[in-house]
Amino acid sequence: EAKGKGSMEMFFVDRIDQHIEVKDTEQLERFLATGSAASTNAAVSDLKGIRILLVEDNDFNIMVAQDELQASIPDVQVDVAKNGIEAVARVKANSYDLVLMDVQMPEMNGYEATRAIRAFGGAYTQLPIIAMTANVMKAEVQRCIDAGMTGFIPKPFERNELLATLHSVLADRKGAP
Repeated sequence: EAKGKGSMEMFFVDRIDQHIEVKDTEQLERFLATGSAASTNAAVSDLKGIRILLVEDNDFNIMVAQDELQASIPDVQVDVAKNGIEAVARVKANSYDLVLMDVQMPEMNGYEATRAIRAFGGAYTQLPIIAMTANVMKAEVQRCIDAGMTGFIPKPFERNELLATLHSVLADRKGAP
């Protein structure tokens, strides 16, 4: 290392593969593929004017998600809840087209919040709730499914991936009775 020249370090992390039993492989495949085939242009036009509840406790992540959504979707309305308790109250008091739900939050995590929202019954059982997490292991994805989440997007997300996921989840909902 020479002064002013910087340095380079390398490190290796062993990947631990974990075997888990997936209850329904078709459901898991649909869940993981949410939005993968949707085109960005179709997604944007179909998403115009939607109302989203963004549930996230990290201010930087809130800023990034809001910026991406507002830059990509015309007339989008984004409300923010910083924990699961606030999310449940906002969903009960307002009408949203979908919820983007962080899973690791203080006070009430995203799994608990999703279960609480689903427990309201009626239309709340069909409200699209998309998990947002950096943990993409199969066990985590299965945990999101088990909690009642509709889709999954890994963090950090790319704009096209986010739009395609939102489009896919809402398109599935439009086709439902």
